[in-house]
Amino acid sequence: EIEENRQMVEEELEALRSIYGETEFRSKDAKTVEFVLRNDVDGRGPLVLTATMPESYPSHSPPEYSIFADWLSESNRTIAMTGLQELYNEQQGAPILFAWTEWLKTNIESPNPLQGTPTSNCAEPIQSAACDNKKAVDIVLGRRLIYSHHIIATSKRE
Repeated sequence: EIEENRQMVEEELEALRSIYGETEFRSKDAKTVEFVLRNDVDGRGPLVLTATMPESYPSHSPPEYSIFADWLSESNRTIAMTGLQELYNEQQGAPILFAWTEWLKTNIESPNPLQGTPTSNCAEPIQSAACDNKKAVDIVLGRRLIYSHHIIATSKRE
C-alpha cells in the first residue's frame, strides 16, 4: 500500500507541475510542495499553500498543510480550514491537492487594500492554533500602494 501511495503521489505531482508550471507550483522535496495561488499583482502578497504528504497519503490521511497570506482574515482562515477538511472527507483515498488549490483560488477572497479588514494579528500559518486574538482589526495596505504614495508625494522622496 505504501508503494501504491508513492506512485499516486508521483503521478499527482507530475500532473500538478504540468497544470501550474513553475510560477505557481514548487516542489521542495519528494514529499513537500508549495503553491503560490495569488501572485503579488495587487500589492497584497501571495496566498501560499504548503503541503507535506505523509506515507499514508492519499489512501488513509490528508496532506499536512499550512496556508499563509499577510492579508488572510480570521473568517477566511476558518473558511479555508473547514473547506479543505470537507473536500478531503468527500474525496478520501484520492489525491486532493488539485481540488484544494482550485477551491482556495475560488473561495478565499483577498481584501480590498483600502478598507479596514478584520485580521488575526498573528503571523502564524493557518495550521497553527497559536493565535487566539480574533478581535484585532488592522488596516491592510498593499506594499505597492505605499510605494506609489512615496513616488507621487514629492515631500516623501527626500
